[in-house]
Amino acid sequence: MKSSQNALKSQSSFRSQMVMIAGAILLLGWAVVIGSAQEAEPLAGHTDPVYATAFTPNGKWLVTASFDKTLKLWNPETHQSVRTMDGHTEIVLSLAVSPDGSRIASGSSDRTIRLWDVPLTEPTASFEAHKEGVTSVDTNKEGTQYLTGGRDKSVKLWNAEDGKLVREFPGHQAPVTQVSFRKDNQQIASSDENGVVRVFNANDGKELAVLGAHNGQVTGLLWAPNNSFLLTAGSDGMLKRWPNAFPEIKTFAGHGGAIRQITVSPNNARVASSSEDKTVRIWELGNPKQLRTLDGHGGIVSALAFSNNSVQLATGCEDKIARVFDINNGNLVKAFPAQGGAITSVAIHPNGQEIAAADKTGIVKIFKIADGMEVRELKGHQGAVTGVCYTPNSANILTAGVDKTVRVWNVSDGKEIRKIDVGTPVSCVAVSFNSAWIAAGGDDKQIHTYNLGDGKPLKTYAGHTEKPLSVEFTRDNQRLLSSAGDGTVRLWDINKGDELQQFVRSEGNVVAAMSTDSRTVVFGGKTKDIYAETLSVQAVQLAEENSILDLAIRS
Repeated sequence: MKSSQNALKSQSSFRSQMVMIAGAILLLGWAVVIGSAQEAEPLAGHTDPVYATAFTPNGKWLVTASFDKTLKLWNPETHQSVRTMDGHTEIVLSLAVSPDGSRIASGSSDRTIRLWDVPLTEPTASFEAHKEGVTSVDTNKEGTQYLTGGRDKSVKLWNAEDGKLVREFPGHQAPVTQVSFRKDNQQIASSDENGVVRVFNANDGKELAVLGAHNGQVTGLLWAPNNSFLLTAGSDGMLKRWPNAFPEIKTFAGHGGAIRQITVSPNNARVASSSEDKTVRIWELGNPKQLRTLDGHGGIVSALAFSNNSVQLATGCEDKIARVFDINNGNLVKAFPAQGGAITSVAIHPNGQEIAAADKTGIVKIFKIADGMEVRELKGHQGAVTGVCYTPNSANILTAGVDKTVRVWNVSDGKEIRKIDVGTPVSCVAVSFNSAWIAAGGDDKQIHTYNLGDGKPLKTYAGHTEKPLSVEFTRDNQRLLSSAGDGTVRLWDINKGDELQQFVRSEGNVVAAMSTDSRTVVFGGKTKDIYAETLSVQAVQLAEENSILDLAIRS
């Protein structure tokens, strides 16, 4: 773990505890800068870039690690080098100082951890810790154990006394960038180049949380001194705060095939899911218990929508039929006349009396739920319609299609009142709860937003590496949730366009839905299981287009 006590204060109570550090590769020769930006004075001595810095707890010494394969001990008052510590045979990437300031641990590309007694210049112990370079090291509060992370994607816990391996923490799919002990030694956190942070129980190795923290590698990882939060920084220029405790992730198991669609009931009590096993299942949101299966479909169900009163569920199936079920007893309420192609999307009118069903032929049909009578057709799309939804104010229907358009229709007479050219085939569409904005996911792998009133573009959200498969506004209209074929679910700040959090437990095509209290994301994909995970991130943008290289917390 790279660290420093040279902090920058801020007006915000949150940001006053979080600082960026000028201790990673500096552009002032190969020097370390001590002091404020106005009075900075370099400590010259290293012959290659300085990559890690740390003060001893009493502030008496500053330790630096460099690409020149050495560590140096400095007197921060006189700015003089006191010791040079040689021993590593490759660049030194990380260091940690024991809580009593008597010992330094360093990690290097030579794959070793070396322990140094201050102020000796030669290591007192050295052992090979990883199969590739050691990128990060931290110590527990007693200095009896060391935590290391490596380019071999592994995280390991070691006894300081004899160098024996205590435990490994598996899971990372990319080189590890940072490791950190929580100050009470109960949890450890680790991060990687894919932007993922994993949190483990330090005592038994149980994984507690997987956080899609950053769009790019995680460059800083620290627990608050009072254990109240976890702080991360990334190459995306974001600084993020996470809670000290992570609610257990709920898993809904039962489907026999990849998950095709998920939705949460407006009353926040139920989850409906469909799968390639051709079933639709109803679950309790608070307790991942399957309540019932909705039977009678003649193929895979690709579309789901709850009624506003949370009593009925509309389904759209490859057998070209839209259906409505009573979820309390699982009974079929109505099956509507077969359409010209597989049903791709369904929506129930806010008043619960009509259903809109879109299909692959480009037609959207409106039916009365009570008697199944067709009310009207919405024609205009050239090719498959990929999404349909009613505006919450009941005034309009939105449709999206592979013809690169989103269309706005009057509910009252079915007339098309606006056509928005997205410029790419549209894979999904959503409307904000204030009936003011449209979000459309495209084959260009981006989310595009528009003003519903005049169709003017607002903002584009980029980050997915495959096309979005679902998109949804939160009820407060402040955030946007999207899922894609890249295996990720992403949460966005609508106003800033910042990616706030990723959910990465699935793979392949992933679909997602938000609970109506905007606290829980429910998602699933190729793995067949469905996960319910609590939102927990608070983010601050500190560097508009610059990576945050490292961070520290002023206690």
